[in-house]
Amino acid sequence: MIIDELNHIGSALASRIRELGYTSPSLADLICESLGAQSLWRNVGIDEIYDEIFACESLPPQHIPSGIFGDPPVIVYLSEDHKFYIELLFHFKMSMDIHDHGFTGAFVVLSGECANQIFDFKTEHSLPVSFGILDRKSTECLRMGDIRPIRNGMQFIHRNLHLDKPTVTLVARTASDNVAQHTYYAPGLSVESNVSGVERRQLELIRSLLRTDTERARAYVERLIAGKIRSNQAYRILDLISKSNFPDSYVANVLEKASPTFKELTQEVWKSLSMTEDLDVELARILIARRSTE
Repeated sequence: MIIDELNHIGSALASRIRELGYTSPSLADLICESLGAQSLWRNVGIDEIYDEIFACESLPPQHIPSGIFGDPPVIVYLSEDHKFYIELLFHFKMSMDIHDHGFTGAFVVLSGECANQIFDFKTEHSLPVSFGILDRKSTECLRMGDIRPIRNGMQFIHRNLHLDKPTVTLVARTASDNVAQHTYYAPGLSVESNVSGVERRQLELIRSLLRTDTERARAYVERLIAGKIRSNQAYRILDLISKSNFPDSYVANVLEKASPTFKELTQEVWKSLSMTEDLDVELARILIARRSTE
């Protein structure tokens, strides 16, 4: 049974983590090496994963914050102190988001393929929205059984494009390292991913209203932007409306109203909102190679 085996792996790993310490700089390596020693990843298939999830009678509490990852995330092991857990992430769409992590751990591909791109971000600021230099360092194709460490914060910035529907990854991770998590946008903007429950629901309502009642959506966008709003939430709202069917003039007008929030970064925010990211050569090669084998 996959979930039983994952609980055995999780329990043994949690014990080793407690001995090492949750703040140890070698924690990601320990988790990565522990996952690498298992044979489970070479023997499991997508049908077995589905069967396990739909047949199980109970799972650990699913309220542990899982950030923006998984569609859905399914926690299969939770340590007694709730500081470490293992989750299965189902990915049914290919996200282009570049991001870092507010936790430490490792991930392994269980089913499907991923194009994993590593980035570096240099900035002189540490703000909810910061401008800097975003560089792509490498691109690789990950397949079933491939494992990579996750180091918190800007130590590990990547974009993991899930090429199959679904792609399933397993993540063994700390619950939180109390480190801000970011999403990155071209040409060089970092935006804190951490939002409150109220901010998350407001953004979801704006997204739904944009599909059904654009006038009401516009009214609430302008009300939120004109009020007391954090810069990372303001950017997300602007990013949302810039990808809707509004003219650039309207987006520029909303951004002008948000300029007291963004201050000297207002121009950089506009550049980011106006920019269409090109598909880089290495990623294009992976996609073309996959298409030729289908």
